[in-house]
Amino acid sequence: MKVVVKKIGEFEVNSIPYKEARKLYQKNLKIFHNKKEEDIDTDGFYAFLEEVRVISGISEEDLTKYSMPEVDTILQTVLMEYCGLNPKS
Repeated sequence: MKVVVKKIGEFEVNSIPYKEARKLYQKNLKIFHNKKEEDIDTDGFYAFLEEVRVISGISEEDLTKYSMPEVDTILQTVLMEYCGLNPKS
């Protein structure tokens, strides 16, 4: 499936089954739901983004041409797409 990341580009990522998308959604909620910013486990969050990268099929080599903030944006966008959280235009 294709994921468009505004101002960065398009990425072909693996499609995942509903069950896998549901697991990602639940992990995302556990990281952020009802937490103050200072209570968020940032190490856990970045490990989660790495999990999303692996599931998506995006290689580390594919990301080397982007800045670290752009990599975060790419992986967060893929996560949002998997979880059905990206607003459709």
